[in-house]
Amino acid sequence: MRLAIDEAKIGETPYGCVIVKDNRVIVQAYNTVRSENDPTAQAEVNAIRKLCQLLEPGERKDCMLFTICEPTPLSMSAIFYSGVKKIVYGVPIKMSGISRKVSINAKEFAGRCSREIVIKGGKLQNECLELFTKFHHA
Repeated sequence: MRLAIDEAKIGETPYGCVIVKDNRVIVQAYNTVRSENDPTAQAEVNAIRKLCQLLEPGERKDCMLFTICEPTPLSMSAIFYSGVKKIVYGVPIKMSGISRKVSINAKEFAGRCSREIVIKGGKLQNECLELFTKFHHA
């Protein structure tokens, strides 16, 4: 999760993502929505794009995705279709400042999927939340 925090500090917004397999970092990414003028360029989607270039579908199922904020429905779709089965996030959507735009959380989304996605929130939550606090008050 600390690497995801480092990625978030690189980006233009406080979103960073790291994907790990067999305790080895496979990809790292951050949000480029603004610089690319692309609403799909969320940190998780950018990481999934890189992952899919490196690993075949069957190889991705054992990956774990670490992200600063609970994934949005867009990111959850990419995660689902990538085959990644485990997500760890820091800040819930409702605490990030984007909840006024997104009202479905990751567990609700995963509950409607045809395969299980394990989701654990609150990892280094205070450190992740600090990134959002700095961003919204800058």
